[in-house]
Formats: sequence, structure tokens, C-alpha cells
Amino acid sequence: MNTSDAGTASPISQSRGAAMRLAIIATLAALCMALAGNLLYDAGRECAEAPLRILQACLLEAAPAVRQKLAASGVLALLFLGLSLSAIPVARRTFLRSRARIVTADRAPRFKAVVFALSRQRDFDTDDAQGMPLATSRSPATLLTAKALDKVRNMQPGAVGRTLDELCDPAGPFAGWQWQQPLRAMRHSRGRLELMCAVLTKEAEAQYKAFKAVADPLLTEMGARLERSGRTIGAFDYNEITAALEEAIEFCRQECRAPYEAMCIDMTGGTAVFSAAATVKTLNSEVRLAYVVTVGAPGEGDVVVYEPSIRA
Repeated sequence: MNTSDAGTASPISQSRGAAMRLAIIATLAALCMALAGNLLYDAGRECAEAPLRILQACLLEAAPAVRQKLAASGVLALLFLGLSLSAIPVARRTFLRSRARIVTADRAPRFKAVVFALSRQRDFDTDDAQGMPLATSRSPATLLTAKALDKVRNMQPGAVGRTLDELCDPAGPFAGWQWQQPLRAMRHSRGRLELMCAVLTKEAEAQYKAFKAVADPLLTEMGARLERSGRTIGAFDYNEITAALEEAIEFCRQECRAPYEAMCIDMTGGTAVFSAAATVKTLNSEVRLAYVVTVGAPGEGDVVVYEPSIRA
């Protein structure tokens, strides 16, 4: 027996060991590059493809014997590679962060165009219980809606001919009026505003003419106008709301010949679904997101502007 060969691995064993080491190194490189791609975010796609190029280069430059053994153990290599690449969405969810630059009311910019929604008021003209007058509504929830609608109806005739400052005054006769919020958004951009574009739900459509009667004289005095989006949307249909917002933004851009940063979506009115769609639409966008501080809160009537973004 030749003892000199006892401690020496056979060429086949050496080749198999080299193949396994190459597979492990390529897999570790793939995992590191995938995580780095997610951290860098903007270069994520390029970095996510880099592990595949590394593995391809290793295979092309490997010795024939090593390639043969690596092909035999290819299932293991592919398994490791698949696991590493599957970490991409997990890493993305882990490392991405949402933030918003907040511009307080005293520094909030004025806008050339404002996209907004009238808050949803069920059946502006009559109760939906077989056309019964609002005063005879039976449920507490409907009575609450009836009181709000009565307030809108009673204030609307008296609002025509009033100044914008009178209508927006939190201590004035129109305090708590629901239409104060879009009027305050209008006042905030006075001097620059050219267009107010309303996105209307089926439920709010009946209010539009009444709101227009109040807003038109004020906007004409400012050299601006009120328009409505081209479609009537479902109050809780996220996809319809998003499509309507996209159309409204493009309409404002064409009508005002304004860059996106000169426009905002006012998320104060409408349903919570509208506010969510408005927030998502302005993520990483030049279009700004605005909110009018509501009744009773500190700074009531102030307009706060957000620039939401998601970054790694």
C-alpha cells in the first residue's frame, strides 16, 4: 500500500469540493448583491441582476471538470440561488421607509390648481327612505345626516354674495359649515389660483350646483374658475377614484399650463377612500398633497402641505 496517497484526495473529490465551494460562493454573492440592491433602491434593478451575471461568469471561467461536477450538483446551486433571490421582496419590505416632507401653514405654497372632493352627503335633496322628507327620518344616523344637510341648505342661500373671508371665518356665522373647507383651500391660494377641479361621487353630485352658486362669484373675482372632473365615481371604489384623480390632474395641467408642482390634491373632503387614493397618488410625485385643518382643531382653517415619498 502506498502511504503517500493516503492523505491525498482523489481528483474527483477535489473537483466535487471545488464545485460545491463555487456554488456556495456564488450564492452568497447573490444574496449580498440582492440585499445591497434593495438598500440602494434607485439602483435596485441593476443590482438585482448582478448576481446572475456573477454566476454566469463563474460558470464560463470554471475548468471543464469543475463545470461537469457543478452541473451534477446544479440542483443544490439553483436551490441556494432561488432562496437568495426570494429574499428581494422581503428585504424591500424591510428596508423601505415612508416619509413626508411637511410644509406648515405659514410656509405652505399657493397653487395654480386644486383638485378636491365635496364631502359625501347622502341624498342632498331627500331622504332615501322612499322619498320621505329629512325631518321625518327615523334612525339616529339618518337624523344626524339630516341635521348636517339642513345646515348646508339653510346656509347656502345666505352664503351667496358674502366675501371669502366671511365664509371662512371660524368664529363667524358660517362656523362649522361643511363647505368652509374647500373655500379655505381656495382662499389659501388666492392670488395664484386659476382652477378648482371637483371630483364628485354619485352621492355628492347633487350638491355641486349649490356649491357652484356660492363659489363661482368668488372665483371669478379671483380670476379663477370651478370645473368638475369628467366622470362620476363610486364613493368607495378606490380604482375609480384613482382614475378620476389622474384625469383631473392632467386636465388641470393642460388647462393651466402648469407644472405638476403647481398643483395639489386636497384630501380634506370626500370619503376616507378618497383621502387614501389621494395620498397614494402623490407618493414620489411632484403633485402636492394638502389638508385643511378641520373644525375645532388647533389652527382650524390652516392649510398644511405634504410631499409624501417612499425611499430605501
